[in-house]
Amino acid sequence: MEVLSDGEVNLAPLQPLSEGMRGILALYAMRANGGCEGSPDPEAPGLQCPLTTALGLGLQCSDQHLGLVKTWFKDGIPPLRLSRKDAAEANRSGSLKWICNSTSDSATNQSGWSSIRMRQEPGGLVTVWGRGYWIHGVGVASGTFANVATYRIVADRVQVVHLRNK
Repeated sequence: MEVLSDGEVNLAPLQPLSEGMRGILALYAMRANGGCEGSPDPEAPGLQCPLTTALGLGLQCSDQHLGLVKTWFKDGIPPLRLSRKDAAEANRSGSLKWICNSTSDSATNQSGWSSIRMRQEPGGLVTVWGRGYWIHGVGVASGTFANVATYRIVADRVQVVHLRNK
């Protein structure tokens, strides 16, 4: 599976997509997006992002989106593109809304995934490689980030086996 910065999402290689895999992808969508545009429906303002749309989760940071993350990360979310302090606070409070990336591609400050690659391995293990970008102000600062993580999907949750942010 790959998500590209142009907003293309290809979930076909992961089919059938388990709910645990959807939970992992929803976590990645929550922490950075890319290719997001404002909703055309004035009655439902928010962002439409390619990955949350491909997962059938509606708008970015919606209750449905964040609920899927909470359902599968019962032991708490890992510090994916977060400080350990912020991850601990989100897990303590149970509120993920404040750490959910909800900026459009036209925003001055933004971050997004340029690619996310996943591989399912024996024993319920899933390895994820993510690469992304961040921009803080026009001409002010920009850069890239990367992470490699291994998760284990068990009956009712996703467990973090290893996470390395760069």
